[in-house]
Formats: sequence, structure tokens, C-alpha cells
Amino acid sequence: MLRRVLALSAVFSILESAAFQTTMGRLWRVGTKPGTIIAAERCFSEIQNPNGVSSGCLLIAPEHEYNHFLMEQVVLMYDEQAGTSRGVILERPTAFTMDEMVPGFDEFDSNLMFTGGEDGGKSVVMIHAEGDLEGARPIGSGLFVGGVAAAREAIARGANQATDFKFFFNHVAWTDRDIEGMLDGGGWRAVRVPEESLADIALQNAETGLWNALSRSLDKGRTSF
Repeated sequence: MLRRVLALSAVFSILESAAFQTTMGRLWRVGTKPGTIIAAERCFSEIQNPNGVSSGCLLIAPEHEYNHFLMEQVVLMYDEQAGTSRGVILERPTAFTMDEMVPGFDEFDSNLMFTGGEDGGKSVVMIHAEGDLEGARPIGSGLFVGGVAAAREAIARGANQATDFKFFFNHVAWTDRDIEGMLDGGGWRAVRVPEESLADIALQNAETGLWNALSRSLDKGRTSF
């Protein structure tokens, strides 16, 4: 009995130790649902100047954001032209898979369709990290948009898995002036994540608590989450 008590005491000492708490803090993403584990902290750099916002960066909604689609969300910017930038909301899944929304795309029966935004006129955006696909266009930081036909062919011949691709219904569209107002007075923040981390963050086929993780890290002045 004494041996068992001593063993339990040793376990509790480890659980309460500062070293153990620090290690677990790095393994468990801040603010995520129980069970969401990441392998290591990811670094990012905050973009202070609205002119620094470009394709491949992330925009983080403020806590007081009133737009239903954008509440507690992170937007990946993927296109910029003629004074207008486009992005997709990363973690607002619908109740449907890609093949349910687009009949005939049976190879994507496990890919959730995400709500990318309110703009786009019922369009579908495909984001991935496969730069060799025909029709794929780079958006920065190791990610690409488009190339759906080539993606389907790659899956058919076993070169890729369906989970290598993420689909969004519609997108958000903001002018340069919109983004300037969002960052300068609207409470939005922008960050850039290194190429080695962004694909893993952006292509998750589920909600991972990304907004909580980034927001809390920014609030605490940290450069990793």
C-alpha cells in the first residue's frame, strides 16, 4: 500500500510540475476543443501595415465582429487584382461533403464543403499545396488555388489523396480600402505563417480552434501558437 501511495505521489508531482505544464501547453492548441493535438508550436509574424496584406496571409476577425459568417473566424487571402482581394473563411464547415454539393465528384465523398464567404455567386474554390497540377495558381506561402480537373486525375491514378484538397463554397471579397479600415480601426489583425506550417493549418478538414489559438497568442504578444 505504501509503495502504491508513493507511486501516485510521484505521478501527481510530475503532472503539477512546471516542465510538464509547459510541454502540454505546446502540445495542446490554445482554446481548441478537447482532443485536438498539434505536434509543435507554429510561428507567425504580425502584419502591421495594411499595404502588407497579400495573398497567402491570414486575417483574424476581432472578438466583436458582428458579421455572422466572420464571427470568430480566420480568412486566408488567395487572390488580389484590380484593387480587390479575395479570401476564404478557413473553419466554417457546412453540413455537406463536396460530392453532395457537386454531383459526380464521388472521389471527394469525405471532403467537407466549407463556407468560404458571402461573395462569389455560388462558386467553388479549391485550395491545396500541389503546385505541379495543371491549372493550379500559386497564392503564396506554399499554397495553390484551382486545377480541379488535374486534381481528379491525380487522385484516380493514386498520385494524390482526396484529403490533399479543401473546398469552399463562395469567398469573401474586400477592396484595399476595406482592408485598410479593418486593420486600422476595425479590430482585425493580419499575420503571415511560414510556408512549412501554413498548408497544415489551412487544409484541415475540420474545425481546429484556429481563431482562438491565433487571437490568444496575439493578445499575449506571442509570435507562436
